[in-house]
Amino acid sequence: MKNIIAAFVSAAVVLVVAGCIQFNRNNPLDPGATGVSNTVTNVIIFEDHFNRPDTNNLGNNWTGGTSMFPIFSNTLRSWSTASMEYTITHAIPSGKHKYMRFKFQSTMGPSGNGLTIKLGSSADDGLLAIKFNNMNQVMTGSGTNPANLVSGFSYFMSQWYGFELKDIDISAGTASLLIDGIAKGAVTFTAGAAFEKVSITANHTGDYLIDDIEVHTVGP
Repeated sequence: MKNIIAAFVSAAVVLVVAGCIQFNRNNPLDPGATGVSNTVTNVIIFEDHFNRPDTNNLGNNWTGGTSMFPIFSNTLRSWSTASMEYTITHAIPSGKHKYMRFKFQSTMGPSGNGLTIKLGSSADDGLLAIKFNNMNQVMTGSGTNPANLVSGFSYFMSQWYGFELKDIDISAGTASLLIDGIAKGAVTFTAGAAFEKVSITANHTGDYLIDDIEVHTVGP
């Protein structure tokens, strides 16, 4: 029985629970992992849950201002002006139905020019971007300062929010945004290139927390 359980835990499968697709959390693809095949139904092409000791050196192929992005209690903390990026080992091919999700929290209130999380190509790290600005608003689009306001939503201090970008069509430059599982409308962005980077740009003196970043070739 133990061997059967171990085999199940180690398998990269998609579970269906109460009608909702849930990705197996027991076999994460850590940043830098190799040997991933795009032939399966869903591949977690990039994943970082920051579950490692508190440090000012992120490692795992993150580059840039990592000293300004310390890991605090297994959560990435952004507390100053800096940027960092991760080059995805397996580029996300162009086309439809890509998926991204992450968690976000502001613990000291917004300040400065906020924080932006981006997907990009090797030539541009901001093809698809979500920004948390200094007015508790969320903006979407492309670049470090995306200009499309997510209407009817403001984020509050000390509260985690789950962000999802579903049905990302790289060729058309469209996606659907969900916040805490609630649809917030369409997102448009610069189209045409495969995603090869995850990057975070911050320009603030507040305190933002980011966790559970995932990028999938196919989403739920």
